[in-house]
Order: sequence, then structure tokens, then C-alpha cells
Amino acid sequence: EAKRGTYSIGDTIEMSDILGMWVWIPRYEYKYTNLGTSYAGGTQAEPGGISINFISGTSTTETTGYIIHPAFRNASNGYTNNAGTFTAYQLGGWDSELTGFWMGKFETSSLASASETSSAVLNDPIIKPNVIARRYQTVSDQFNTILNLKTYHGISTMDSHMSKNSEWGAVVYLSQSIYGKYGNTDYSGANKEVYMNNSESYKTGSSMGMPSGASGNSTSAEGSYEYDVALNGTGASTTGNIYGIYDMSGGSWEYQMGWLNTASAAWGAASDSNYAGFSSAPSNHKYYEEYTTTTAATACGGSVCYGQALSETAGWYGDYTSMVSTTYPWLMRGTRYNYSSNVGGGPFGFSNGAGYSGSIYGVRAVLV
Repeated sequence: EAKRGTYSIGDTIEMSDILGMWVWIPRYEYKYTNLGTSYAGGTQAEPGGISINFISGTSTTETTGYIIHPAFRNASNGYTNNAGTFTAYQLGGWDSELTGFWMGKFETSSLASASETSSAVLNDPIIKPNVIARRYQTVSDQFNTILNLKTYHGISTMDSHMSKNSEWGAVVYLSQSIYGKYGNTDYSGANKEVYMNNSESYKTGSSMGMPSGASGNSTSAEGSYEYDVALNGTGASTTGNIYGIYDMSGGSWEYQMGWLNTASAAWGAASDSNYAGFSSAPSNHKYYEEYTTTTAATACGGSVCYGQALSETAGWYGDYTSMVSTTYPWLMRGTRYNYSSNVGGGPFGFSNGAGYSGSIYGVRAVLV
């Protein structure tokens, strides 16, 4: 969306006038029975396609073998579907069924100086390509910055919030379907995975034009701008062209609003280890997700976290996986720009953090 003002059909909206760029993720169901170590009919190095059916409106009817992705579901106490009876831990948490949501096309940046390193709530968050991603925020400041985004962008009729892991999973699953980069015939084999943003300066939308595990990936040279088709910059999007979502591999680690609920170092705990900076839990549970164990396969109330790209897709493309712990209770996605050869980066990768600010931690915005 552009800066507030009057525009007419046919007007050119300059990049300098743009505040945010978003990608619509429509409601869908996915075939949960072909995930896990079956790799959707492929191999760990080259997984197959995740079967997806789009759903019109807010229908809750599911095809046999499929479940509606939890990121679109409401926060009922549980419902019975093809995978059994879901608990609140396995739901997206919204107060109504969603037809879809808007995911920030890039990691969140700021109009403030890129050299600013103080952790604070930002009054000027932007989502644009070819700018330095804003880091140096605690999880609580990231959370409040994105809550405030709707006001700064003049879209107060919508709900802006920091991304939850179920929403990250919804985007990743779509990328590995016929509607994402997996279905883009410009790519084959391991190149079906979203290419890595290798930018050491954390520039949004950059890419060397190869997945994280490729031997030619380098952090010594800045990758090409995301719209540079000739240099494969578009391979770093979830669709393999300019219309997808960027920075989901490499760039900065992106904190998710998901935490281990047995950890004491969260929600204003009276401890020096409350690095995230919260004085209390957010007033509305729809803004965060909880994990009940440190094992991905049982992290959602003792069962699988459906749709969250955890145990269902662990290790796909060799991406790095490390679940939350009592010491590091916050979930992170996307890996860093330098996870190239020794440790596999990528959109299926995940790790954990303490919630503190730093040069390697970024954030993603979502609109509902």
C-alpha cells in the first residue's frame, strides 16, 4: 500500500511512496497424509509437492486425507476433522474463520537509520525491497511495532500483527505446491527450494541465485536485487517469480510469536532471563502460539503441530532444525544469510532464541 493521498487510475506510484508490499495467502486445505518422512513422494534432498486445494469463503468441509490449514481457523476449544480432534494448541487462534491473510512480502524495515541499534518500538515500519531489514529489537518491541503498523500505514480497519509460526507454515507449504516455486517449471531438483538471501548487510530481497546448500553461495558478494530476473533474483521468492514472498531463506532470523509455555523466561517473569521484554502476556491469545514440549512431534498439546512446518517437514532440503527449549523459549524461522555450507538454511529450517535484541534478529508482519 502507498502513502496516504489521492491517486487516480493510471497514476504511477513511485517506490519512494510505498509503505508496504503484501502477498495474499488464500484459505486452503493440504494433504497431511503425504508429509513427514515420506517427503510428499520425494526424498529429503528433493521433496515432492504438497497437495493443496483452495477453499472458497470460510467453508469447513474437508476432502478425505486433507485438513484445512490451522492458520485460517478460529480459536474454538477443538474440532473434529480428518486428522482427529484438534486442540487449541493446533489452531491458528483467530476469533473467526479466515478467508486468507496478507503476509509481508519482505522482512520489516524502518525509515530510521540502518545504523540505529537501540531496541525500541518503531513508529515507522515499512515493508519494501532493497532496503536494510530492521533488527535490534526484543520480541516485545517487535510485537508492539507490528501492532502499530496498521496505524502508521493508515489501514486501521485491518489487524496487523507479528507473524505466528502457523502463518509461516502456511506460506512455506504453499511454496512447496504446484502454486508455489515447486510448481514453477523454470526450476528443477534442489533448485525448487526458495533461494537464499545471502546479504551480509541484511538487504531485503537479495539473492546469489541458489539455495542455501549450494557450494557457490557466498556472503562476500552482495546478491542481486529481487526483480533481477536475469541474475535469478526472483528465485528467492516463494513462487520463483516477482509475485512471491522474499527473505524466507537467509537474511535474518525471524522471531515468531510462539514460545515454550513451560519456560520461566517469558511474559514478565521476575527473572534476569526475561530477555523478550514482556511485562505480561498479550491480552488476546490470537496473537501468539504456545508449545508444550521441546520435541517438535509432540509440541502442540502432546501431538503434531499441524501446518506449522515443524515435525511434518523437519529436515526437508536438509534445512537446519532445533526446537525451543527452556533456555531459548522463542521459535525462530528463516535462518541467517550465512547458513550456506556447514548448516543448511531455508524456509523449512527453524531454531530457538531467548527473545533478546541483536543484529541477527528480524521480524515479519501479517495483516488480517
